Order: sequence, then structure tokens, then C-alpha cells
Amino acid sequence: MHNGRQDPAIEELYDKLQPKSVNQASYIKAIRDNTICFGVGPPGSGKTYIAAGQALEALINREVDRIILIRPAVQAEGENLGFIPGNAKAKIDVYLRPLYDILDTLIGVNVAAALIQDEIIQVAQVAYLRGRTLDNCFIIFDEAQNATKDQLKLVMNRLGENSKLVVTGDPDQIDLKEKQFSSLVVAETKLSGTPGVGYIRLEPMDQQRNAVGTEAARLLDLDDGPFEDSGRAPKLRNRRLRGKGLNNQMDLSVA
Repeated sequence: MHNGRQDPAIEELYDKLQPKSVNQASYIKAIRDNTICFGVGPPGSGKTYIAAGQALEALINREVDRIILIRPAVQAEGENLGFIPGNAKAKIDVYLRPLYDILDTLIGVNVAAALIQDEIIQVAQVAYLRGRTLDNCFIIFDEAQNATKDQLKLVMNRLGENSKLVVTGDPDQIDLKEKQFSSLVVAETKLSGTPGVGYIRLEPMDQQRNAVGTEAARLLDLDDGPFEDSGRAPKLRNRRLRGKGLNNQMDLSVA
């Protein structure tokens, strides 16, 4: 292990990288043991957070020279961001903000900004990877459920010597018009059992976000029942919202 770990800031980072569940521990092992690893699961399960943490650990230990962040520029269903001003980096930054937030949490805003400024952490659009060979890199392809099979192939074909690729996403949040062409759907079918490729599925039990928000979002996914097409709003009545670690009540039931 690199002696930089003796630095208090590095020790703090390693404390943040400890897995919170058995599945997260399996995910970390799969990232370390494979050249390509898929981390699939619901929001807040740690798939991107852990990938970023492992990338920073590899950088600290001088196992890689750079971290490459990739995210497809696909708007969520029902959203329209309109024209985004600025250069290519500014346009893709809108989609990469969640990754930046994770880096800020792990190493602080100033350190993260310095690493990006020095291009040790790089932002890339899939289309601009053509012709590049990414040696000594830790690549994170986030939100890959919104990438096509061809886009995933393009990223995989960029892998050079001593590089690692972690692909993250949630198959339940595909915003592509033709969901069957999502790279995650295709990868699970065609790459399962391939040597050097890991595939870990994280579950709701691995979620680390606000318990009330997670449970409320789950309830919103339930069938609406007889009032779905009635044209009237459901009348709310008192009901307890129960979930792990919940001490409060929330009125989310319908008459």
C-alpha cells in the first residue's frame, strides 16, 4: 500500500470507502478482481459512490494515472433541458454533476477541482473517445442504462494497458425510447460468465439514502388503483409510512 495512506486526509477517505453491506463488499471485490465490472442497482445503493471510491484508491496507490468519467447525455423521460450554453465540457458537466458531488464528498471540493483542472480526473463524452487508447486509466461509465450497446462497445474498445472499466446503472431507470437496446440489458444477457468481467446486482437493502425519501418513492411506484383514470385527485387519509429507521409519520395513503 502506498505510504500516502499515512496522511490523515487519506485515512479519512479510506474510512468513507468501507462497505455498508455484504453486497457492497462483493462489489468492491469484483471491481478489484476484474478488468470490467458492472454495478447494477437502485438509486442510493452505492454503485457509483463505490466505483468513484475505488478509482480514487487506485489513483492514490499509483495503480493508475488518470480517472475518466463518462455519462450518456440523455434527458430523463418527460424532461426538456433545452439549449445548454458553453463549450463541450460545460454541456456534459450538467449530466456529470452527480459524479462531481460524489468526488466532493470523498475528497473535498478544492482537491476534486484541482484534480480536474490538472486533467488527472477527466470528463469525456462517448463520441469523443473514438481514436483514443486509454492506458493506465480507471474509467467510470455511469448511468449506462441510457447508453446503447454500440456506445458501450466503443468505450470497451478504448481500454488500453493497465486500465479498468466500471459500468454503473439502474435497469429500472432507462430513458431510451427503445429500452431493449440499453447496454445494461444486453450486457447482462451476453457477458455473464465472461472471464475478466464482473457483474454485481445491488438491492434496495443496500440503499444508504434518506429512508423516508426512498420509501415514499417506492410507494409512488405502486399501482394507482381505481382512481387512475377517473380524472379526480386521490383524497389523502391518515396512514403511517413505515421503513427502516423511520420514527415519524407521513400521510401518503389514499381514500
